Amino acid sequence: MAQSGDERDVAARIEGIVARSLADSHPTREEILLLLGLDAEGEAARLVRRRARVLAMEVTAGTGRVWSAVGLDSRPCPMNCAFCSFGEQWGLVREECTWTDEEVVRTARLTVGGGASWLALRTTEFYSLDRLCALAARVRTDVAGDYALVVNTGELDVQAARRLLSAGVTGVYHSLRLGEGTSTRFDPEVRLATMASVREAGLELYTMVEPLGSEHTNEEIADRLLVAHACRAQLSGVMARINVPGTPLGGTEPVSEARLCLVTAVSRICAGRRVRDICAVPPTRAALESGANTVTIEIGAIPRSEITSYRTAWNDFGLTQAGALLREAGYSCAVPEDGTTA
Repeated sequence: MAQSGDERDVAARIEGIVARSLADSHPTREEILLLLGLDAEGEAARLVRRRARVLAMEVTAGTGRVWSAVGLDSRPCPMNCAFCSFGEQWGLVREECTWTDEEVVRTARLTVGGGASWLALRTTEFYSLDRLCALAARVRTDVAGDYALVVNTGELDVQAARRLLSAGVTGVYHSLRLGEGTSTRFDPEVRLATMASVREAGLELYTMVEPLGSEHTNEEIADRLLVAHACRAQLSGVMARINVPGTPLGGTEPVSEARLCLVTAVSRICAGRRVRDICAVPPTRAALESGANTVTIEIGAIPRSEITSYRTAWNDFGLTQAGALLREAGYSCAVPEDGTTA
């Protein structure tokens, strides 16, 4: 079927935005809103996803990567974010559990040896900075390999961020989340200040558009993408919200896969050549064919579930499954096909 004049105009604008992204020209807010406003099931959105995939293959040289996140502790949290299973008001997590250093080191060796590019130590909001620094230093000493050591923890000032850098940490995952200040009790300015402190301290910053729900507007998403650009994030992408039963958002309609893939593609286009890696959560082949090249495996405490396991990967998605998914999507990766570790 022949395209209408309007369809040709939209296609031409999409091609122009992508071409400028390849030339290291960041899309304007208006252009981001144009892309996000497309019908996620329509042909124009599919064009955006195809172009984002081509861009991803060029920027990454066809290489996929695995982010390994280890949840170090779980406990009832007084911040009571509406999407988080740890909120003490929801009563889903009643006991405190914390990994030992030996458990962390053993898991780190398995995941790094198995081809993970990042090892992220994820904690609850008020985990001791002293302990986190000591643990990071031990991991860096005891776990050999070419990997980025990341922390995902509470708010940081420059001094605290520099302590993490001295302990061997490569970077920090932190985000200005969708609904910050409304579905959370965090001050958005404090979140932004932490992100600035990370960069000022000399650490890499990793951030994503998250947690994405079906109610979030194009304007909210565009603003988060612009924050990632302004903060010079070294990894970006999108994380869909898991509407955990028993939390205030438990009965909310989840975001569709098509919408998630469109936002993933727009993230890739916004990142251009400057940001190598785009992550999509949950990891799906469709997202990897829409501009993402990074998938996440999660072990231990997970704030998107009322069930936590200290021994197995969440949803049985471990290194073997991650490597297979990346290869199915056309990427090469460091995870051995037979699932063995180095």
